[in-house]
Amino acid sequence: MPSQEFEAKQLIYDILTDNKDEWSFYMHVRRYTTSVVMTSTYGRRVAEWQSEDVREVYGLMKEFSENTAAGAFIADLIPPLAKLPVWMQLWRKRALKYQARQTAIWMKYWMNLKHQVANKEAPDCFVKQFMETDYQKQDISEVQGAFVAGTMIEAGSETTSSSLNSCIKYLAAYPEVQQRAHTELSKVVGNSRSPTFEDELNLPYIQAMVKEILRIRPVTNVGQPHYTTADVVYGDFFIPKGTVIAINQYAIHFDRYRYDDPEAFKPERYLGHPLKAGAYAAAADPFERDHFGFGAGRRICPGMHLAENSLFITLAKILWAFEIRPHIGDDGKEEAVDVSDDAYEEGTSTLPKQFQMRFIPRNTTRERVLRDEWETAQKEGYLLGGVKVNTTGMVAR
Repeated sequence: MPSQEFEAKQLIYDILTDNKDEWSFYMHVRRYTTSVVMTSTYGRRVAEWQSEDVREVYGLMKEFSENTAAGAFIADLIPPLAKLPVWMQLWRKRALKYQARQTAIWMKYWMNLKHQVANKEAPDCFVKQFMETDYQKQDISEVQGAFVAGTMIEAGSETTSSSLNSCIKYLAAYPEVQQRAHTELSKVVGNSRSPTFEDELNLPYIQAMVKEILRIRPVTNVGQPHYTTADVVYGDFFIPKGTVIAINQYAIHFDRYRYDDPEAFKPERYLGHPLKAGAYAAAADPFERDHFGFGAGRRICPGMHLAENSLFITLAKILWAFEIRPHIGDDGKEEAVDVSDDAYEEGTSTLPKQFQMRFIPRNTTRERVLRDEWETAQKEGYLLGGVKVNTTGMVAR
């Protein structure tokens, strides 16, 4: 959480000072999420969105979304095709090209840190701790270790940034939701400081907003694929062992028997769900779930708590600092905000196409406070797991 609060201070500062084109906020959000996960994984911050780290991570995620879309590989639709001789599997060329690109990027980060470890200059991050275990004795290769770390970066970057950018879009489309959130923030936090995690229990509407964006725009179009481990009879359907199945999150999230007026963005529907998603995911009754945005079962998203925390602190700070307004068109009027499926990229990830948005400071006092808080944060840094983090990343001990 210290890293999320630190990075969120930079996020609202960046939006204030670098969004004149009304496009840049989108990439500042991406920088935020990448920096949070990169700091804990490799001990290095991402200080600017125009960086190689951001380009590489989001390039991989774009390819991942395209390659895992339904029908992307014919062998996924017709499994017996995978038994053809390799030279006849024409789709393998694209898959292997993506694998090679992934491997090159993740191994670059791995080898850089390995060099730092050898020179006793490495920050005390997750990968350093992993390297210091006997992972090779457990038959884990360096490439596999690099992919473990890379998966953490992938899972924590675009998933959260797409949810946050989606929420920004919906907030502009639903000004009454913004106003209710602003009223809550003004009452609880006031003008003299920005929101922190200590305010969370007193900001139920912001918490509900996090759940609602994960319902109306879950981070993936369908849940992660699972194999059935045994023959299953469900209703009138027989599902044989070894069948690939996935949760149809959209069908559940737009079920009128579960959610009143499901097409509308209504955070208030979750005011009766004050706990985090993990608490409801543990319930035996699926009807007690708040949403299925993080999946279900043993393969439920392990980073759900990190994602919820990031969405809470960023939305709280953004709505405390700014009023979000649509772009003004050539006719001098605010453009309608498109929240339809046409406003989203194709693929398995629910990724909003880049869009323009205005962020108007609430008042001069809050503008001054957010500037002062970021200046102080840069000077003081923070502690992550007892390790000092400054503007460049974890400080090696």
